[in-house]
This record gives sequence, C-alpha cells and structure tokens, in this order.
Amino acid sequence: MSNKFVYKANALIKARSLKRQLNFLDKKYSNTYYSNLSNQLFAKKISFISKLMKKKDTQRLNILWIGVIQSQDESGILPALRRVFKVTEFNNYYGKYGLEIHPKKDESETLMRKRNDIMLLEILKANNYDLILGQFWHYALSSLSLNYAKIQKIPVINISMDDKLGDLWFPKNGITRGSVGLMECVDLTLTTSPEAVNFFAGHNMASTFFPLASSPDIFYNKTTNNRAIDILFIGNKYGIRGEIIKKLQISGLDVVCFGKGWGTKYLDTQGMASVSKSAKIIIGVGTVGYSKDVFTLKLRDFDSVMSGALYITHRNPTLDELFGEGVGIECYGDIDELKNKISYYLTHNKKRLKIAKLGQEIAVRRHTWDIRIQYLIKDILQIG
Repeated sequence: MSNKFVYKANALIKARSLKRQLNFLDKKYSNTYYSNLSNQLFAKKISFISKLMKKKDTQRLNILWIGVIQSQDESGILPALRRVFKVTEFNNYYGKYGLEIHPKKDESETLMRKRNDIMLLEILKANNYDLILGQFWHYALSSLSLNYAKIQKIPVINISMDDKLGDLWFPKNGITRGSVGLMECVDLTLTTSPEAVNFFAGHNMASTFFPLASSPDIFYNKTTNNRAIDILFIGNKYGIRGEIIKKLQISGLDVVCFGKGWGTKYLDTQGMASVSKSAKIIIGVGTVGYSKDVFTLKLRDFDSVMSGALYITHRNPTLDELFGEGVGIECYGDIDELKNKISYYLTHNKKRLKIAKLGQEIAVRRHTWDIRIQYLIKDILQIG
C-alpha cells in the first residue's frame, strides 16, 4: 500500500469526521432558543466584567497576555494591545513565549498541561493583574490555574480561533480539549467562528463573534501598480493546498509559494508582508484541516486584503459579509473557477485594481487590530 494512498485515505476519514461533528453541533444548537440564550449570557457577563473594571483607566490597566505563536501575535494584536494597556506576556515553563501546546516526545498532554498550570499560578501569585486575555484550550491549560484568577476577581477572556475543529468540542481521554472545556473559569469567549456562539451557549458559556484583523503598520501598501509577483500563495503545504497549486501550475499559471513543504525560504512576519505587498493576486485556501467544504476565517484573509493585492479565496459566507464578494475580495468554489478568475483579473487590470483598492479601504476602515481592541475596551470592558 503506497504512502500516497494511505495519506489520501487518512485525509478523507478526518474530513468526514469533522463534517459529522460540526453537523451534530449545528443541528443541536443552531436554533432560536440558543440564539436568545447566547444574547442573555453575553449581556450578563459583560455586566459582570464591567463592574470589575469600574473606575479603571486603560493606561494603567495591567493585563496578562497568554499567547501561543509569537510571530503571529506580534504581527498585529500584541502591538495594538501595547498601545493602550500595560501588557505582560506569559512565558512557559522553559522560559519561551506562550503556552506549550505540543507535548514532548513520549509524554502525555497531562504533563504539558501541568507545566503550563504551574507557570500561570506562579505568575498570578507574584503579580497583580486587572485582566487575563489570550488563547487557551483545555488540553493545554486547566481550570486549576485559571480558577485562581476567578478567586482573585480577575476577568478571563479567551480569543478562540479553532472552533471549527470538531474534536475540540467532544470529550477525549476524560476531558473536553477545546475552549469549551474551560467553561468553569473563562468569563467570556471571543470566537472567530460566528456559528460557535450558539455552541458555547449550549454549554452555558458567554461568547461573541470577534473577527480577526490586520495591522496597517505592517501590511498596508498604498501602491497597487508595478507589482512584481503575479500570483502568490503563503501557507504550509498540507490538505488540499498542494492539489490546488499543482493544478494551477499545470494550467500554466505561475504561482509563487512560501511556506513549509514548497521548497522555498521561511518568511517571518516582515517577509510575508513584503511579498504580499509585491503581489497582484493572492490566493487563499479557507478550508479547515483536510476538509474541502468547511471554512473558517484566517489571519491571512485580512493581511492579504490589507496589502492591496486582489485576494481570491474560498467562498466563505462569513468573509463575504465582512468584505463582499466582487466588492472587496473575489471568491471561488472549485479549481476551475479559481483558474478562470485568476486569468481574467491578470488581463483586466482596472477591474482587479478596483476590487483590491476597495478591499484595502474596507480593511483599514473596519478590520484593524486597533479597532478590535477599541471594541474590547468600549463594548466589553465598558471603560471610558
């Protein structure tokens, strides 16, 4: 049996499992009852948080940020937080940035989680914080450490970016591994998947839709003409990405790829910004994991549009609401549609530039990290 066959079979199994899990959650929670419950839970929780924040000044607000990937966080959200708060970044047991999220070889997630808990408890006991904000899952952090924050009356707000991963909603080895597993100690979950708001309500958790964003300081380029790269893709090679790029290249389209698996150099945040600002068209793959028809928001959706390139990605209803297909972005449903649109816009410069420019304007006006942080301050913390 070839490795290629095994890979395809495994990918198919994972994709079907994901779809079954999300269909189950959707069928159970996507109704008026849970929508109303979600609104009630959110209103009650922000009232509670705002009372804890009463009379606090953002300039003196001391927050603990619990991140995971430093380069990702430094590309937008962390600089925006630092502009208004005093920010302390969580370092793990080994003195490195953020939570450990991958156990060491031949050890369990339990040991990794204990190390994260130990460090968080040490940090909380040694300092006074007004707010804990970050990205955490039950497989990486337990209620033990976060409940200490609850005892100290420190609000805990989680930014949850992986709520389309079905495995995170269901128990495994005795725990529910995702954000939902922290229902006892997280005050509010900011989810990047609007569908998940009802799912959280079904677990009696307050949540609200919190789209990702971009940083114009890093990704904005006002120059839309004279771009050296016709077609760009940034991202690691896995799932259906290899198949999409291969078929585009076979059809004669010159796609420049960066990311693990493509044989090209590693790009840090500045490198990604630089190549994005040099591209006429940037391709997006909006699928989750190995699926072909489950879509989620990604940071690259916002960074690509901010760069001033024409962004063409999977047809995702959530992204369509934020930018508008044919208005600020373009979308595709299959590879043939993607090929046709790329070919069309490479030969119709005025139409390509019109959509790219309007998309960039929408990104600057509505989808920056500074705007997201102001929403956090004004509407959730209710300061000022």
